[in-house]
Amino acid sequence: MSLEILSFLLLIPLAGLTWFNWPKAVAGLLFFLPAYLIKVEIFSLPINWLEAAVIILFAIALFKGYGLSLVKFLIDKKYRSWLVIILLWLLAAVLGVWLAKDSRLALGILKGWFIVPFMWLWLAGFTVKSGQKLGWGRLAAKALVANGFITALISLLLCLWLGGRSGGWYNSPNVLAMYLLPIFWLSVWQLFYGKDFYWSGRWNNLVGAMVGVVILVAIILTGSYSALASLVITAALWGIVKKYSQSRIKVILVALVFLLGLVVPVFVTVNNNWPWFSHSNNLYGLTSGQIRQVFWREALVVIKQRPLWGIGLGGWQPLFKQDIQPGLPENKQPGYSIEFHYASLFPHNLYLTVWLFQGIFGLGLLLWLFLKIADSQSNLAWLMLFPWLLYSIVDTPLYKNDYAFLFVFILLIAWAWEADELTATYS
Repeated sequence: MSLEILSFLLLIPLAGLTWFNWPKAVAGLLFFLPAYLIKVEIFSLPINWLEAAVIILFAIALFKGYGLSLVKFLIDKKYRSWLVIILLWLLAAVLGVWLAKDSRLALGILKGWFIVPFMWLWLAGFTVKSGQKLGWGRLAAKALVANGFITALISLLLCLWLGGRSGGWYNSPNVLAMYLLPIFWLSVWQLFYGKDFYWSGRWNNLVGAMVGVVILVAIILTGSYSALASLVITAALWGIVKKYSQSRIKVILVALVFLLGLVVPVFVTVNNNWPWFSHSNNLYGLTSGQIRQVFWREALVVIKQRPLWGIGLGGWQPLFKQDIQPGLPENKQPGYSIEFHYASLFPHNLYLTVWLFQGIFGLGLLLWLFLKIADSQSNLAWLMLFPWLLYSIVDTPLYKNDYAFLFVFILLIAWAWEADELTATYS
């Protein structure tokens, strides 16, 4: 029996926990976010562990008769403004499937990066609203922080054993850095504001500091200059946000970074110069900045050709490899071809990627969501989101299974946890 099948057998105790303790099952799922890496095919249809777990949660909810209550929660006037944006965001993703040349790939992205994470958000929001929320916020945060701690610890051990940049069980150090960034700030928040979050009494600060340090060291050892810059900038700006505690400041900062995310690629492309630190491939004499310049240049060309609708979900890499890359002058240098092969999944800028995948409509909705999160009463939601936005200028958080869950978790903090003890105490 394969390891994948054995891993899927763990869904049986999860189903039991869901039946007997709904809140713990919904919160505890955050501990297993990297389990999306475990994949199987059922009747030739690919599914990963995380997707199967959410489907089981939802199926048991319906079997236990929560269906009508879930619908009532969804149409609650209190959350209607959020629901409108989220449904439009999902509609933009569906349009991305319709526009995509590879429908199978696009449908897989729609399932794993949009539908399943928002199914969990629906269940989590209902859990908070249903009155089963005693300690649920803390439990969910603990599950996520514990996951980040273990992920970071394993990445450190692998780094000590194998050397090089820390990547853990991910295929790229940058992927690990983007995953750990919002979890690190959640751990910092709990250290300073979460009384007895980790342990009772004086042990809370000791354990909290240890967790934060391990995650921070793991991020540093990824060697990601973007992660380090986002850590420093977020820490500096957090003092301003906390001092004045005004939504206007958070909104302005988010809007500014969003604008930079669009302006920087144009500036770098026009000037043909990468003005920041970047990693070098000494074998070929290339830097990661040079690779990004090519991606940004070509992505802007495609956007100029299709500014309204983009090219559909998952359309960038096939288009780049089949139609764009063969004609690039950079291919005269063999190093470029190798780097393009490994790095072309996205154009390494979230805003360009969203524009390509979901069109100008999707890009505008993403800005709307970001601004609404910033305008919420929860400073924690802003603190987890903002370092991601900074990183988004040179890479692509959000478009991945575990990133999508982190994003909806931030959404949950912003709009649903105002009724829960976590944000009621620590906003």
